[in-house]
Amino acid sequence: MADRSKVRIVFKTMALNIFAFASMIGAGLANSHSIHARIQNGLAQTPQMGWNTYNHYGCSPHEAIVHSNAQALVDLGLASLGYRYVTTDCGWTVADRLANGSLTWDATLFPSGFPALGQYLHDLGLLFGVYQDAGILLCGSPPNQTGSLYHELQDAQTFASWEVDSLKYDNCYSDAATNYPNVNYAPSTSPEARYSNMSNALSQQDRKILFQICDWGVDFPAAWAPSLGNSWRIGNDISSSWSSIYRLVNQIAPQTNFAGPGQWPDLDMLEVGNNVYTTAEEQTHFSLWAILKSPLVIGAALKDTTTSINAISLAILKQEDVISYNQDTLGVSANLSRRYTEDQYDVWSGPLSGQRTVAALVNWADEARNLTIDLPDIGIQYAGTIKDIWGNITVQGVKTSYTTEVEAHGTMLLELQNTTPSGQYSASIFGTSSGNSTTFEAIYGLTDSSNYTLSITFSSTSSASETITVKSSVSTQTSTVTVASNRASVSLPITLAAGTTNSLTIQHQLSISSITITPPEGTYYPNTGFTTTGYATSTTCGTGYCLPVGTKIGYIGPGGTAVTTISAASAGTKFVEIDYINNEVAFSSGSNARNITVTVNGGTPTRLEVPLSGQHSELFGPGLGWWDTATLAEKAAIKTCNVLDYGAVADLSTDLGAPLLAAFNDCIHGGLVYVPEGNYAMSTWATLDKGTGWALQLDGIIYRNGTGGGNMIIIEHASDFEMFSSNSAGAIQGLGYQFHADGTSTTTRLLRLQKVTSFSVHDIILVDAPAFHLVLDTVEDGEVYNVAIRGGDEGGLDGIDVAGSNIWVHDVEVTNKDECVTVKSPSSNILVESVYCNWSGGCSMGSLGADTNISDITYRNIYTWSSNQMYMIKSNGGSGTVENVLLENFIGHGNAYSLDIDTSWAEMSTASGDGVGYSNITITNWKGTESSGLQRGPIKVLCPAGNPCYDFTLKDFAMWTESGSSQTYTCSNAYGEGFCLASGDDHVAYTATTTTVVAAPSGYSAATMAADLTTAFGISSSIPIPTIPTSFFPGVTPYSALAKASTAAAASSVTAAGNVLAVSSSVVTPTVTATAAVTSVAASSTSSATSTTTAAVSPVAVSVTSSTAPVIVAAVSSVAPSITSSTAASTSTLISSSYQESSSASATVGVISSITIPFASSSVASHTSFSSSLVSSTQSVPSEASSTGVPEPEEEEGCPSGSEHESHAHDHGHGHLHRRRVARH
Repeated sequence: MADRSKVRIVFKTMALNIFAFASMIGAGLANSHSIHARIQNGLAQTPQMGWNTYNHYGCSPHEAIVHSNAQALVDLGLASLGYRYVTTDCGWTVADRLANGSLTWDATLFPSGFPALGQYLHDLGLLFGVYQDAGILLCGSPPNQTGSLYHELQDAQTFASWEVDSLKYDNCYSDAATNYPNVNYAPSTSPEARYSNMSNALSQQDRKILFQICDWGVDFPAAWAPSLGNSWRIGNDISSSWSSIYRLVNQIAPQTNFAGPGQWPDLDMLEVGNNVYTTAEEQTHFSLWAILKSPLVIGAALKDTTTSINAISLAILKQEDVISYNQDTLGVSANLSRRYTEDQYDVWSGPLSGQRTVAALVNWADEARNLTIDLPDIGIQYAGTIKDIWGNITVQGVKTSYTTEVEAHGTMLLELQNTTPSGQYSASIFGTSSGNSTTFEAIYGLTDSSNYTLSITFSSTSSASETITVKSSVSTQTSTVTVASNRASVSLPITLAAGTTNSLTIQHQLSISSITITPPEGTYYPNTGFTTTGYATSTTCGTGYCLPVGTKIGYIGPGGTAVTTISAASAGTKFVEIDYINNEVAFSSGSNARNITVTVNGGTPTRLEVPLSGQHSELFGPGLGWWDTATLAEKAAIKTCNVLDYGAVADLSTDLGAPLLAAFNDCIHGGLVYVPEGNYAMSTWATLDKGTGWALQLDGIIYRNGTGGGNMIIIEHASDFEMFSSNSAGAIQGLGYQFHADGTSTTTRLLRLQKVTSFSVHDIILVDAPAFHLVLDTVEDGEVYNVAIRGGDEGGLDGIDVAGSNIWVHDVEVTNKDECVTVKSPSSNILVESVYCNWSGGCSMGSLGADTNISDITYRNIYTWSSNQMYMIKSNGGSGTVENVLLENFIGHGNAYSLDIDTSWAEMSTASGDGVGYSNITITNWKGTESSGLQRGPIKVLCPAGNPCYDFTLKDFAMWTESGSSQTYTCSNAYGEGFCLASGDDHVAYTATTTTVVAAPSGYSAATMAADLTTAFGISSSIPIPTIPTSFFPGVTPYSALAKASTAAAASSVTAAGNVLAVSSSVVTPTVTATAAVTSVAASSTSSATSTTTAAVSPVAVSVTSSTAPVIVAAVSSVAPSITSSTAASTSTLISSSYQESSSASATVGVISSITIPFASSSVASHTSFSSSLVSSTQSVPSEASSTGVPEPEEEEGCPSGSEHESHAHDHGHGHLHRRRVARH
């Protein structure tokens, strides 16, 4: 085996140790962090767990089997761990329906009947699961068993009458246009419509039924299934073959970002306990399923008349740490952090609640061996505690790497706590001091380069200028830099080697607090700069695809190459990334992976193995998924722009505006703008316009020091943006009382996001705005959480205003006298939950005027204390519509109004029109108290006479007055069910009806919060900066843990130890990285996917050939790899390869979009060729080739004629891959 310090073949998406990073999306993966529309049935807030008959008993279940295994769930302690859904799979029903058309069971197999089976399970404290099919017959026919196609509503009613708790819904015999074949992986129409029919039918029942979509991954269900069901199968069935684990792992790669509460990617049932895998393989299987947030459904026989599960497998299924990772309330899937193809192991990682990280190093080799996880691969430099789950050991104080023995096909599964982000080295942990010299050990280098940036942070500012020297263990030279007076930090370039054994010795007078090391940047090489030969063909993709170039080079194989030249400043271990496309999905065979071999200067090739990465349907999507580029996800090399290096001073005097803008301009694409801890003044407002893949880390406090209107900080036209605080203590203090006390008017807002897509804002504090605090204006695909807002007791000081689509606001506390969290027009698909309106104006919608367009809005778990109202909808005249609104689980105490829908709101001017149309609005499960129910009743629904409301539902509404002994309900022009709403379908205007109630409703008593304020904050003095609370609604755990426990704050300042965080795009596309001391790299592919590849390169030429049709969009190199040869199977589409320190090389790469070579320097040593080739064991020329012998570009990714629509790759051992996501929506 090659020396791992010199040969590194990696898929790298960027290690994530803070879940917020999952909220960012890279340019190449559409909707990677979209808040996908999701089913709203309240079920599966964590992945479902249970037992299913199919894996062990096939389509031959019977009553005794279900009874004995259900009993075993209880007796073996599995039910108490969460395994509660018991599902009888195929084989339970018969060919014919009853005379009334309803389903029935096979009475021979289930003599007591299905209702009795459900009762048996419920009596055990378990849940009743059934199986049906979206076709005319069930899978497993013949003998024929009737399916649910065309009978969805009746069957849903039957399931509800049987008190069913879950439905697994399969996909056999479903395609009418092809005469209902048993299995069709390429149906004539999308399965979505059939699953939508059943989803709608289930939603009409009085019983909540968990809906499990099982269409085997056909038509990329991750794009549509979350809005219909609670889980969806990502691929074809698991099997007793170990290779099926590899196939499914490669298929989940582009889908992990879709996982979240209520919507889980299903890798299929567990084979643990079926005696088909070794113990180590079962541990790997269970570990991956758990951290990828797949439902955990046991498929083994637990106990029947002949079989009992073995003790070892049972212990695996009962491993409580692993179960807790699956059931973690954060709900974020792990993703592939790095793949070492030739060393035959993967590293997967993801965030957990409580600022923890889970990581799995999977040994795909056929032998046990010692393996090392480099913590920077998962975004971590130091772990205070590592719990090694399968090694059954806990280790303290781990720096940079961790090594242990891993069994063949086994997994090193780790839980990491008290971590420090990669690149951050505390002097107290990594440093050893002697006099005025400090040596930092265990320094990590991504690549050999002299262009790393070392930033030194001192414990205090210097009183006079000081000269310090730095010596790297891999350099013969000493660097010198001068620290100016009154500065607390300094930066300089240093040299590091790839690996974990670098050290730095610093000579200094000032005490050093910590150092930060940032890898050098890369140079991007688009495929448009490649020269093609033979069949290799450049293709222009649809608008917005094959990003970032918009084109690709395909048909790279033995008969076609693409070559480019890059530059290298020096030889050594370099780092290269290649963007590629591969969307040929494996159903009946194949691995969902393709091999890429990269050759530098004609040397020995290095093999890289890539998974699927397309994010559109392989049947009906744009480009059939062959336009989906896996963008560079390597954020370890992110550029950090510290405002202190641009003239900022934390002295409450120097204007932060210009330094902040300058730092942004340097980090506008893919960088991190960093405001360290400290107190800053801001008198010039900052407009941060455009930018992609960048982040603003605010660990300090910004104080308003200017008097202008507008926005202190406005983020405009950005995509893939994140604003956060690593210590949960970063704040903007608006000092609005300086205006409010004397009645001065100003429009100054603290923070505004305008026309921003794919974003997150979290772990920040906004205080005392002169006007609004946080405005989300025409935004898309974003998340706001862990935010505390403190405003004055005056109108016009909104907390959070939202206008846009696909937005999730949660875990927020607001104190003010106006809107807590309000939705404005236009808006759609907005979820607001776990909000604490603590002496506030309350939540609302509006004000609404002409052309209102609002739909699909949910407010849930809203706690309102001593506020204007619990929820208000306000308009006056106007037009347009508000529809599909759910307001559920509200608790209120001491509020002026509870539900206040006022469409003649006197405080706004009358808008033109007969009134906004309100329909399909449900208000349910409200309880608590209002201050005076007779003066201001808890229900006030006043709809416009010119456009009455309809389809309203008011139920489970129990509010009572705190003063007096009666209250009123008032409705006018409002139709629906409940309380004072009028019934009927005529929807004509009517005079307001008022009902007076003199008896308290049952169940109105509700919990309070410990942090309920006893008085509002005034407008005549400064408002203290709070800490972000850890609870936002009684009894509900926050969805997202704080980035770091906030420190106690004084009246006007917060101190906290902050670390610069590496920012990761939530684009979870893996980056293939080859690192080695060589001169060549080559690529070959075996299955389709969209991803990013990085290969090591020195001055070289890269050539990629493939027989199926790779597509390269770009490439980046930075490392000279040493490479072993390999035979590749099929071909893939390379979109971009990137990263290399300035080097010159010619590259032949599959389908090329571009190459990025990070670590570029101004000096160029020599020019050589960098080429890669895709080698295939299948046809070298696609059968779609035209009569001229040149393949048609648009068919390049298709299979040769006569082949199935699946991977034609050979399984080259165990190079496996994945990717993550994180959207929890």
